[in-house]
Amino acid sequence: MKVATWRGESRFSIDEVPDPVAGPGQVVVGIHTAGICGTDIHATQGLFPWTPPMVLGHEYTGVVREVGRGVNRGLIGRAVGCEPSYGCGECAACAAGRTSQCPRAVRVGGFAERVALPAKCVHPLPKSLDPVTAALTEPAACCLAGLETFRMPRAATVLVIGGGIMGLLTMAIARHRGARRLILSDPIEERRQIARRLGAHVVIDPSKESLRDRVMALTKDRGADVVCEAVGKPELVAEAIGLTRSTGYVQLVGVNPKGSRLPLDLWDVHPSICGTSTTASFTSAAPSVAARPTVAPSPSCPSSASSGWSPRASLWRAWKKPSPTPPPATAPRPSSPPARVRSHNPTFV
Repeated sequence: MKVATWRGESRFSIDEVPDPVAGPGQVVVGIHTAGICGTDIHATQGLFPWTPPMVLGHEYTGVVREVGRGVNRGLIGRAVGCEPSYGCGECAACAAGRTSQCPRAVRVGGFAERVALPAKCVHPLPKSLDPVTAALTEPAACCLAGLETFRMPRAATVLVIGGGIMGLLTMAIARHRGARRLILSDPIEERRQIARRLGAHVVIDPSKESLRDRVMALTKDRGADVVCEAVGKPELVAEAIGLTRSTGYVQLVGVNPKGSRLPLDLWDVHPSICGTSTTASFTSAAPSVAARPTVAPSPSCPSSASSGWSPRASLWRAWKKPSPTPPPATAPRPSSPPARVRSHNPTFV
């Protein structure tokens, strides 16, 4: 069979290699569609720490052509979407379902005529979903994974910086997860038009107006409840933090090149990471202090949560229409920081 092998920089070769064989618990998939991700392009530009030669491509669908021992033969002939990575099954990352973060993860490139994958990595497609469109499932799963790490605030304003495919998918999924107002910023008119068709209430051209001024005007100087940076530039991540309301959420959708540094004033995030007291927390803390005459030094506060990257549980919910999850009836409303505290203290997801 043929594969497209990346040889470094922008050099590729079409090579003949042996056909893959389905081992126990595996299937062989004939590739139908393989998308070109921004990370594939960035790898050819030296922005990702990948070493050639290798077969790229991680957004792909196909048809099951062969199954190994222990796999249901009913899968043969089925159109499937493919998870491109599988882990060792033994480490903490695998136990948590974060197989892409397994230190021994195997990544199977889709720029090939056929691939062999564990059966658990292929998922039959709904009949209503064609295999070309279904290749968007993997990037959609990445966007959904981040949005699933927090409960969408009630009546949320969501700002997406960057209107490429990841930004547009994030915006569309945020809408289905309960966001009330969607704002998208991108300098390219075509992307802003697509965003409007997908439900954006406000689109902004940051090359012609101040993104900060517009967002602050729209939110009465509060900032957005959720800000998603979908470009992958450190300066835009810093801007995203500055546009997030106190106790809001920052989702890092774009992948910054290895070695990137965040130009950030830590004063802006300190209150959320290490704690700024509220009336509710102050009231709750008093009985605890009273019950413990000798108070030990408090441990160091934890850092913010790291961003998600396409866990399996998200992958095949991505083509479904996620519905908003209302808070439990008994859940207390989150308390707000004192009015005199004006700091951007987001939670990173």
